[in-house]
Amino acid sequence: MSKDLIDKTGNDSGASLETEKFDSTISGRSIVKKVSSTGKIQAIPFPHGLGRVPLFINIQFSPDNSFDDVFLVQWPWQHDLTRGPVSIRMDTQNVYLEFTTGHVFGEWSAVTNNWQKYSAGYYKVIVFG
Repeated sequence: MSKDLIDKTGNDSGASLETEKFDSTISGRSIVKKVSSTGKIQAIPFPHGLGRVPLFINIQFSPDNSFDDVFLVQWPWQHDLTRGPVSIRMDTQNVYLEFTTGHVFGEWSAVTNNWQKYSAGYYKVIVFG
Protein backbone atom coordinates (compact mmCIF):
# COMPACT_ATOMS: atom_id res chain seq x y z
CA MET A 1 0.00 0.00 0.00
CA SER A 2 1.33 3.37 -0.90
CA LYS A 3 -0.41 6.72 -0.51
CA ASP A 4 -3.69 5.27 -1.77
CA LEU A 5 -6.74 5.24 0.46
CA ILE A 6 -7.95 1.96 1.89
CA ASP A 7 -11.70 1.33 2.23
CA LYS A 8 -13.24 -0.09 5.44
CA THR A 9 -12.82 -3.67 4.23
CA GLY A 10 -9.07 -3.17 3.87
CA ASN A 11 -9.20 -3.25 0.07
CA ASP A 12 -7.30 -0.72 -1.96
CA SER A 13 -9.90 1.82 -3.13
CA GLY A 14 -7.73 3.23 -5.89
CA ALA A 15 -8.33 6.81 -4.71
CA SER A 16 -5.34 9.06 -4.23
CA LEU A 17 -4.81 10.93 -1.00
CA GLU A 18 -4.90 14.67 -1.58
CA THR A 19 -3.61 17.23 0.88
CA GLU A 20 -4.27 20.94 1.13
CA LYS A 21 -1.25 23.13 0.67
CA PHE A 22 -0.71 26.77 1.48
CA ASP A 23 0.36 28.63 -1.64
CA SER A 24 3.07 30.97 -0.38
CA THR A 25 3.13 32.74 -3.75
CA ILE A 26 -0.29 34.32 -3.14
CA SER A 27 0.01 37.93 -2.07
CA GLY A 28 -2.52 40.70 -1.54
CA ARG A 29 -2.72 44.35 -2.49
CA SER A 30 -5.16 47.17 -1.75
CA ILE A 31 -5.44 50.15 -4.12
CA VAL A 32 -7.61 53.22 -3.47
CA LYS A 33 -8.49 55.91 -6.02
CA LYS A 34 -10.90 58.81 -6.12
CA VAL A 35 -13.27 58.49 -9.07
CA SER A 36 -15.36 61.37 -10.41
CA SER A 37 -17.95 61.53 -13.14
CA THR A 38 -16.45 63.19 -16.21
CA GLY A 39 -19.45 62.92 -18.50
CA LYS A 40 -17.34 60.62 -20.68
CA ILE A 41 -16.84 56.87 -20.86
CA GLN A 42 -13.80 55.98 -18.78
CA ALA A 43 -11.67 52.96 -17.96
CA ILE A 44 -9.79 53.62 -14.72
CA PRO A 45 -6.72 51.45 -14.07
CA PHE A 46 -5.92 50.25 -10.54
CA PRO A 47 -2.31 48.97 -10.79
CA HIS A 48 -1.90 45.88 -8.63
CA GLY A 49 1.70 44.90 -9.41
CA LEU A 50 1.11 41.17 -9.01
CA GLY A 51 2.59 40.31 -12.39
CA ARG A 52 -0.33 37.97 -13.08
CA VAL A 53 -4.10 38.16 -13.26
CA PRO A 54 -5.53 38.25 -9.71
CA LEU A 55 -7.12 35.06 -8.37
CA PHE A 56 -9.51 36.86 -6.01
CA ILE A 57 -10.89 40.39 -6.05
CA ASN A 58 -13.03 42.56 -3.77
CA ILE A 59 -14.21 46.03 -4.81
CA GLN A 60 -15.67 48.57 -2.39
CA PHE A 61 -17.11 52.07 -2.83
CA SER A 62 -17.08 54.78 -0.16
CA PRO A 63 -18.46 58.31 -0.48
CA ASP A 64 -15.37 59.57 1.39
CA ASN A 65 -11.83 58.35 1.87
CA SER A 66 -12.36 57.24 5.49
CA PHE A 67 -13.99 53.98 4.33
CA ASP A 68 -16.01 54.01 7.57
CA ASP A 69 -19.12 53.34 5.49
CA VAL A 70 -18.60 51.15 2.42
CA PHE A 71 -20.66 49.46 -0.25
CA LEU A 72 -19.60 46.21 -1.85
CA VAL A 73 -19.61 46.60 -5.61
CA GLN A 74 -21.98 44.13 -7.25
CA TRP A 75 -23.24 43.71 -10.77
CA PRO A 76 -25.72 46.52 -11.47
CA TRP A 77 -29.26 45.80 -10.37
CA GLN A 78 -30.78 48.64 -12.37
CA HIS A 79 -28.18 50.09 -14.71
CA ASP A 80 -29.51 53.66 -14.96
CA LEU A 81 -29.60 53.98 -11.16
CA THR A 82 -26.73 51.89 -9.81
CA ARG A 83 -24.10 52.72 -12.43
CA GLY A 84 -20.89 51.72 -10.71
CA PRO A 85 -18.42 49.99 -12.96
CA VAL A 86 -20.21 48.52 -15.94
CA SER A 87 -17.30 46.15 -16.52
CA ILE A 88 -14.42 45.00 -14.40
CA ARG A 89 -11.45 43.86 -16.46
CA MET A 90 -8.13 42.48 -15.23
CA ASP A 91 -4.74 41.82 -16.74
CA THR A 92 -1.30 41.05 -15.33
CA GLN A 93 -0.72 44.69 -14.30
CA ASN A 94 -4.09 46.37 -13.66
CA VAL A 95 -7.70 46.00 -12.63
CA TYR A 96 -9.81 48.32 -14.79
CA LEU A 97 -13.11 49.73 -13.56
CA GLU A 98 -15.01 50.80 -16.67
CA PHE A 99 -17.75 53.41 -16.38
CA THR A 100 -20.34 54.88 -18.70
CA THR A 101 -21.35 58.53 -18.49
CA GLY A 102 -23.24 59.72 -15.43
CA HIS A 103 -22.72 59.09 -11.73
CA VAL A 104 -20.05 56.69 -10.48
CA PHE A 105 -22.14 54.80 -7.93
CA GLY A 106 -25.77 54.43 -6.90
CA GLU A 107 -27.12 53.05 -3.65
CA TRP A 108 -30.68 52.06 -2.82
CA SER A 109 -31.69 52.50 0.81
CA ALA A 110 -34.21 50.09 2.33
CA VAL A 111 -34.81 52.68 5.09
CA THR A 112 -35.81 55.57 2.80
CA ASN A 113 -36.81 53.54 -0.27
CA ASN A 114 -34.80 55.98 -2.38
CA TRP A 115 -31.73 55.98 -4.56
CA GLN A 116 -28.64 57.98 -3.62
CA LYS A 117 -26.47 58.74 -6.63
CA TYR A 118 -22.82 59.72 -6.23
CA SER A 119 -20.97 61.77 -8.84
CA ALA A 120 -17.68 61.17 -7.00
CA GLY A 121 -16.29 58.85 -4.38
CA TYR A 122 -13.54 56.40 -3.59
CA TYR A 123 -13.06 52.91 -4.90
CA LYS A 124 -10.91 50.36 -3.09
CA VAL A 125 -9.76 47.37 -5.11
CA ILE A 126 -8.38 44.49 -3.07
CA VAL A 127 -6.65 41.75 -5.03
CA PHE A 128 -5.01 38.45 -4.18
CA GLY A 129 -3.01 36.49 -6.64
